[in-house]
Amino acid sequence: MLLAEYARALYHTPSKKEFILKPFNILGLIASIPYDFILFTFMPGFGLLKFFKLFELSRILLLPVRVKFVRKFCEKTGLHKIFGVILTIIIIFTLLFDLYGPSYNGFDDFYFVIVTLTTVGYGDVTPITYNEKILAIILILIGIFIFSTITASMASFLTDRMIEKEDKDTKEEINKNIEEKTEDIMN
Repeated sequence: MLLAEYARALYHTPSKKEFILKPFNILGLIASIPYDFILFTFMPGFGLLKFFKLFELSRILLLPVRVKFVRKFCEKTGLHKIFGVILTIIIIFTLLFDLYGPSYNGFDDFYFVIVTLTTVGYGDVTPITYNEKILAIILILIGIFIFSTITASMASFLTDRMIEKEDKDTKEEINKNIEEKTEDIMN
């Protein structure tokens, strides 16, 4: 699917050489290669090559750069900044839990931060020490604030789009009425 999208974009671009040499498009080509099929069918012993699949993830993460609507959405809502804050909070709280909460290992701390920040809270990893519980309370409050902000940003963006459409329709109607009145006066 990704390879077909890459081929379509290459076909429609006026300068093929320029398109191929752009770093983002090189990354797109690498991400388009179906490593699942190649690795497990033709080279079953090369398990390390499966890390090339990370290029596919990079295409998803760089989606706002490529898709105009997503880029416009991120610019208007500041969502890219919110995701930056989320990433920073995940890193900081994972380190804090690792330093001040000796109950779990680093991966469990990371997992707990993600689950708590997203307000999912499975309960399989829970804070045990006093420090962990204080950090968890702070993280829960931050999670509620962040996802409320994301919801508000999306609602604001969609509302603005509806208002812009209504304004455009109103302007067109006014212009049409002006033209009709002008024709009536001239005749």
